[in-house]
Amino acid sequence: MQMNAKGFALIAGGALMASCQTPNAPAAAVLENADHGTMAALHAALASAVGRAQVEIGPGDLTQSSTIAVLPPPLGPGEDRSLATPDYFDLMWVDGKCVLVAQETGAQFALDGVSCRKL
Repeated sequence: MQMNAKGFALIAGGALMASCQTPNAPAAAVLENADHGTMAALHAALASAVGRAQVEIGPGDLTQSSTIAVLPPPLGPGEDRSLATPDYFDLMWVDGKCVLVAQETGAQFALDGVSCRKL
């Protein structure tokens, strides 16, 4: 069978792409569902990650998006502005588990009891 240059390039490109994607490579992930138990576990993990007792998550559908914004604490009495910014995390699929990864530091936090799927 004779192959032209275009056919060879397609096969070579496909082989190269397949070699870059290993089954256990970290990948972006989203929540399987956003039920009460899942969100409670997620809030607990995020609170631990940012060192606060409670956190508020920014808007977004975590069954569709892998980025999570943890909002700064509300202003206290007598405060009218703050320089605090949200903390951002990514949901990742790492070694078959759902993990939070802090965007700023790369620190990883296990999400026990949370089901997610690769994007």
